[in-house]
Amino acid sequence: APRTLAILSTRPLSGTRVLVPQAVFPQDACNEYAGEGWAAEVVSSTRFTCTLAWVHARTPQGQPYENVRLRTDTLFALA
Repeated sequence: APRTLAILSTRPLSGTRVLVPQAVFPQDACNEYAGEGWAAEVVSSTRFTCTLAWVHARTPQGQPYENVRLRTDTLFALA
């Protein structure tokens, strides 16, 4: 059954795990969470955005992708 995800409703703390929906990067193939999105960890946050570090996603060379800043209201909470 598909998982039920909740959009973040409050500013997440550093270290919080979130799911970045695949629709945020539609050009990229996703092999995490049955293609739903990528796990990321909050590095820092403001009222409206989060800087995220990718948990599993790697470049074709095996290196972690650079951190990214995204709007908090595009992210889902991961239990």
